[in-house]
Amino acid sequence: PAANIMHEIGLDYLTIGNHAFNFGYDYLKDYLNNLEAKCICCNVIDERGGIKNLSSYEIIEWQGKTIGIIGAVTDWVNLWEKEENKKGFTINKAWPSLKEAYKFIEDTDFKICIYHGGFEIDLETLEKIDETDENIGGLIARELDIDLLLTGHQHMNLENQEIFNTHIVQPSSNALKYADIEVNLSTKKVHSILKSPSGLVDESLYDKFLDKEMRTQEYLDQVLAELPRDLMPKGRLEMALNGSELADFINKI
Repeated sequence: PAANIMHEIGLDYLTIGNHAFNFGYDYLKDYLNNLEAKCICCNVIDERGGIKNLSSYEIIEWQGKTIGIIGAVTDWVNLWEKEENKKGFTINKAWPSLKEAYKFIEDTDFKICIYHGGFEIDLETLEKIDETDENIGGLIARELDIDLLLTGHQHMNLENQEIFNTHIVQPSSNALKYADIEVNLSTKKVHSILKSPSGLVDESLYDKFLDKEMRTQEYLDQVLAELPRDLMPKGRLEMALNGSELADFINKI
């Protein structure tokens, strides 16, 4: 169903996000194989060979120009994801993988990177603020000649901004915003603006998938268990000194 929705909205290319691994190999394989869009993710290796449309880069022709596309996901998937959900995949470091994939698109007229990751730098001062490599958007923009860097992961609204001569974009989470991007391939000028999808809903598409949404909500509303007693937060000072039973309970779950 998720792949069908992506097809209905006209998706051409995408990369893999870190949460796409939450359900294991077979789930992600079925999702990607049912997409008509092409998945570009240079640092994820399908060890089982079951995914049909996973590639490191893509080159297309558009309006007489060549467009090169590379993509990657933050390699911190290796730290967060359960081992059983990573079986069948090798998730390599994003930066060396992107550098290698970039060689194949280096001579194209316009270069795009779809990166499921964010920025390790202050976007105003360009100073590094994170010493980890969870997010390497600044490094990508500084070291690779990328014209348009499409990012995610940090869930921040980022539009119409350039760093190191690279146009950078990032929408917020949960489809609250989408990026409307205009590109002049002759001048390489890029303009982006974040918009709300409200008012753009295709009623036929909404009705088509509404049953699945309702069944999902019914599933989520099931009562799994009940507590033998009320478990309410206590005063701030008491919780600061002695901890919170409610927080402990949530953490155990």
